[in-house]
This record gives sequence, structure tokens and C-alpha cells, in this order.
Amino acid sequence: TGFDNNDNISMSQLRTAKDAGGTPRLFHVVNLALNLVAPSSGRLEWQQRKAASFSVTPLHTGSTAVGYVPSRDYAGPEGQGISLARAMTISGAAASSNMGYHSSTPVAFVMTLFNIRLGWWLPNPAPVGEKTWRRSDPAISSLRLLLAEALGLTTADKPYVYLSDGGHFENLAL
Repeated sequence: TGFDNNDNISMSQLRTAKDAGGTPRLFHVVNLALNLVAPSSGRLEWQQRKAASFSVTPLHTGSTAVGYVPSRDYAGPEGQGISLARAMTISGAAASSNMGYHSSTPVAFVMTLFNIRLGWWLPNPAPVGEKTWRRSDPAISSLRLLLAEALGLTTADKPYVYLSDGGHFENLAL
């Protein structure tokens, strides 16, 4: 195919990346939305927004809602973690079955049924997801996650969380 695996740089590699002149590059911050359509706690802001901010940086990945893990250990090969391409792809998932404030259970069901979904299930940075942190995709529980997505039951208290476009939470263009 001609694709080069070195083109898919990991977020943790950007920590020490420098340009041709030896000057450190900008610090990348990719914003995602942690979809919390089914409230798992009494936090009132989650009941209205149905999402929390979730960020991916060269140092850490996560959210104040669930905690942070080192990016080199999150959702990818050991020592590399999540890639810049994956983070940007999720951040651009403009159409999703669970879209924070704009979530609707009937719309989520139809979008999931017809596979019109651009969000992504990734490990939960909270202690409940500790055993899954290095997995890039859900394993056996995929059907359970698909049903949770279809029924609008995305929460932050399971080993995997549903992430989508950061604009589903805020639109600061980060």
C-alpha cells in the first residue's frame, strides 16, 4: 500500500519533538468529549451537558472527571500509547450517536443500528479501567459497549468510555 508506519507518530513522541533547527515544537493538546449520557453520579453539570472535557497531550491523557494516565501508556503499544492520528480522528467525530448535550436516545439507537457513528470506545483512565489502559480497542465486551451506545447509556464508571468530538462539550477549537 505504500503506507509508512513512521507517519503515525504517538502523542508521547511529541514531548521531545524538535524542528530542524533544534527548537522544541508546540505543545499539542487535542480536546475530546467524554460522553456521559447516562448519569452515573449526582453531578448536576453532567445531567445537562451529558459530557466532560477529555484531553490528549504528549504528557497525559484523561479528564478531571476520571483522572489522567501517561499518554505513553494509554490506548496503544507499550511505551508509545495513543497516536496523534487517533486523537485527531476522534476529535473530529462530528456525527456521533452520543453527542454530549445534543444526545438523544432514539437518534443514538438509529445511528448505531445503521453504523453511522464516529465516536470511539477507549480505556477509562480511572482506576476501574486500569486493566485496559494499554488496549487500543475493546476486546470481549464490544457487544455490551455497542448496546450501551445504542441505548444512550454511556458512563464514566465502566472500564471503557465513549469519546467523540470535543465540540460536543465546547467549541474553543482546541
